[in-house]
This record gives sequence, C-alpha cells and structure tokens, in this order.
Amino acid sequence: MFSGRTRVESKRALLRYWQQNRQSLGVDFRQLQQRCRILDDDKTIVLEHQL
Repeated sequence: MFSGRTRVESKRALLRYWQQNRQSLGVDFRQLQQRCRILDDDKTIVLEHQL
C-alpha cells in the first residue's frame, strides 16, 4: 500500500518502491501500475496482485 497527501505523492511513493526493487520485481513501471488500484480517497494505491 502506498499513500500520500495527494494522488501525486502516492504515485511518487510507488515509483520510489519500483526504483528500489525493480531488479527483484522483474516488471517495468507501467506493468506495476497495471497491478495497482487507487482507493476511493484518491490518495492510496494498493498493489492488487502478487508479483
């Protein structure tokens, strides 16, 4: 789960996670985003599927 004060901050947190773990994740950022959803508060991103 990634959250911030705004949707942009949440996406930045997701991007930082991907940058730090991209070797072990084995997916590009676009693929990672496709496995996520934004909650109704529009500030929280949840990773839906296990990688």
